[in-house]
Amino acid sequence: MLDAITLDQLRTFIAAAEQGSFSAAANKLFLSQSALSQTVHAVEQSIGGKVFEKRNNKLTLTYSGELYIEAAKRIIQIEDELSRELHSVKNEC
Repeated sequence: MLDAITLDQLRTFIAAAEQGSFSAAANKLFLSQSALSQTVHAVEQSIGGKVFEKRNNKLTLTYSGELYIEAAKRIIQIEDELSRELHSVKNEC
């Protein structure tokens, strides 16, 4: 069973994967590199394995990381769609 991870943690993990480095992702998200590293560590603790490996001084996803990022993106998409729908319903009332 996976430990609970917040939407912010999912977004942080996705940013790290997309940026290819903790420092670039931290800058983009206005976080310290330490905070970003802690979030990635929480994700790794949750799934029980590494999500990144370094190759040629760049982060790459492990197989577990690839599975996790696809699920994380779907979760974020669902949350975004739900927020838009709820906002639309609220404006109609």
